[in-house]
Amino acid sequence: EYHMKKITYLFILFLGIAFTGCQEEKGFLFQDVTRISFSPKEAGNYEMTYSFIWGTQNRDTVYLPVSISGRVADHDRQIEVVQIPGYDVTYNHDDQGHLTDSIVTEWSNSAVAGKHYIAFEDAEAKALLKIKAGEITGYVPVIVLRDNSLKTEKVRLRIQLVVSNDLELGQAKNLIMLLNISDQLEQPVNWTRYSSVQSYLGAYSKPKHELMIEVLHDKVDENWLDQMVNDRPNLIFWRGKFQEALNAFNNDPANIASGKAPLRENPNDSNSAEVTFPSNV
Repeated sequence: EYHMKKITYLFILFLGIAFTGCQEEKGFLFQDVTRISFSPKEAGNYEMTYSFIWGTQNRDTVYLPVSISGRVADHDRQIEVVQIPGYDVTYNHDDQGHLTDSIVTEWSNSAVAGKHYIAFEDAEAKALLKIKAGEITGYVPVIVLRDNSLKTEKVRLRIQLVVSNDLELGQAKNLIMLLNISDQLEQPVNWTRYSSVQSYLGAYSKPKHELMIEVLHDKVDENWLDQMVNDRPNLIFWRGKFQEALNAFNNDPANIASGKAPLRENPNDSNSAEVTFPSNV
């Protein structure tokens, strides 16, 4: 009887191991189901910014990377996405710091289909929403439109993957991407994500960003920051060039006389902090 019990326990244990081995991700039991998820360049960063300020085009396509878990196929597979609303939550506290209530408000600056981007159900957009035959990675292409409203207000497009005829869904945390659309100078979303960027470039401000663009004669955007993080000597070199340009601006007699110098984070506020680049690293 003891021998039979031991065999039974071992069999149950083996079943448990086999069952666990079939799990691709927690909660997903079948390896033959093909699932789609967003796959951002940086782990956990499901936000991107696109600004028309860098070019003259009136429309463009932004590519949001996705990947699938499962088998490749000999045919294109349709991706389905929808726009979903976004919400801000405000927390109120009493004098002792205890939470009293929270207020949920829907974003007032959500992107509008047909105005800021081509609707995903539109034939033009739908034709691009494919995982190509033989591929396990691809993109959700978003066709963005240069509406005049973007010159004064950034809009936010919250995109969610949904089940299609070809693809099931991956984990819930990997199904939503936020795309900011603008026609102004915007802080790159990865400025605050990289400790090395913070260490060498310091706090973000638009005057600092404009100075850097003037020195580089090129874009200072998320892609540039990605390159600098992987090329520390180059980042240090450019930090030195930015500091030289800042010193030249601040010591220019004309800028001093006009009150433009020293360069401040808010040029319209004489009490605003001065623009600086860290010098202790």
